[in-house]
Amino acid sequence: MSVEDFPEVMPEQEEKTKVELQKPTEEVWEYLNAFARGFIKLRKNWFLENYQNRVMDVTTSPILIRQEFCEGRSRTHYFEIREKSAFINLFDDYIQVFSVNCDYLGDYDWFYLAAAIQSMWNVVAIEEAQQKNEEEQSSEEVCDVAQSENTDCKPEQSSCPPGQTSCPRENWGTSDEDQLQGWRECAACWNHYKKLHEHDEEAPEEENVGIEIPQDIMEEVTEPVEDYQEIPEENESVIVEQPEGIAIVDIPSEPELYEEVSEKTDIDIAREENQKAQMYLEMLTEEFSQNDIRVRKQKILVAALAGYIHDLDMVLNPPEEPEQPELPKLKNNDQRKEWLNNYKEWGLWYRDENIDVNYYKYDFDDGSRLVVAEYPQREQGWKCIPRDEHYYHLLEKGRRKAGTTDEIYDHQYIQYADSETYLVEFLKNLQKGEK
Repeated sequence: MSVEDFPEVMPEQEEKTKVELQKPTEEVWEYLNAFARGFIKLRKNWFLENYQNRVMDVTTSPILIRQEFCEGRSRTHYFEIREKSAFINLFDDYIQVFSVNCDYLGDYDWFYLAAAIQSMWNVVAIEEAQQKNEEEQSSEEVCDVAQSENTDCKPEQSSCPPGQTSCPRENWGTSDEDQLQGWRECAACWNHYKKLHEHDEEAPEEENVGIEIPQDIMEEVTEPVEDYQEIPEENESVIVEQPEGIAIVDIPSEPELYEEVSEKTDIDIAREENQKAQMYLEMLTEEFSQNDIRVRKQKILVAALAGYIHDLDMVLNPPEEPEQPELPKLKNNDQRKEWLNNYKEWGLWYRDENIDVNYYKYDFDDGSRLVVAEYPQREQGWKCIPRDEHYYHLLEKGRRKAGTTDEIYDHQYIQYADSETYLVEFLKNLQKGEK
């Protein structure tokens, strides 16, 4: 027996319902911005590793955020707003917002959260800069008070470097050896500060760095003064002292970067990204005006992708050049002139829209090329109706130089045109050689 034999006791299968996404109200935007501010502060280093794709590009940032903070992890994130706690669910296809009273505020497209992160980035940056400035001012005030009261930095004739509120060692007022050791620590502290700021314009003058040590103490204790050692920068060789000598150890280079392989071509990827960009542009225009900087940036992105797709398609699929008609057997000069005047039958080669000129060409079997430049409906200085004007340019192979019998060259396109008489003679000699 099987439980399937009794369908009346089988649990009903729930059908998946399609989530209806909404447009954020002002209240929901407040919640999205609040979460974005906290999320940026918490994950700032991760965003900075790929700022363009994780912050500025609202089409890629949702994908990267889901991969990093959602897959295989809790989808619920709590954040502070109005000095209370609210939470948000980050699902694969949409986000879900709940108020501070745990009231359901709706389901929304990831695009709106990406837009909130982008818009709040500068807000967080300004707040952090102001906080850092206040902390630096507070630190300088503490140091000044400490120096004036002479409680942390001794002796009286010395002072601490900016930002240093207490000495590393406080061996003051005991034995002569301890006082000397304390002064040495202070001197080393100043030497280290000088090295760090030796290129700064506002570095303290040299006379402020000197520490005067009493002569009687110097005579009793003559230990060498140890200076601070500089920490080697990343990816630089390190000198290591060993009993048998000095060895130079190279720090290993950075590990190989991760590479995700795809069978999609560049034009396939560009078309997919263009569709996403167009979709987000439509969503932006529903919420913001045409002059909004986010709308303008998205328009530029869509146009750039469209231009890239067009250029790439022209390279991969160049237009086929029309097949030129076969050169007929021209028996006399009249037929040759008629063939030259019927240049339009060769097919338009290309058109220059900038100067309104049409170009036709005919390629001969000997490698020569005849180009006809046509100027449609040109006005003349004398009294006559506008008419088409055309000029012949023969790019002849093995053309003989004037005044010579054996010097030849390949003629290139220049401004000066060839006469009809010369072209008739060229056609005559060309077909004579085919006999």
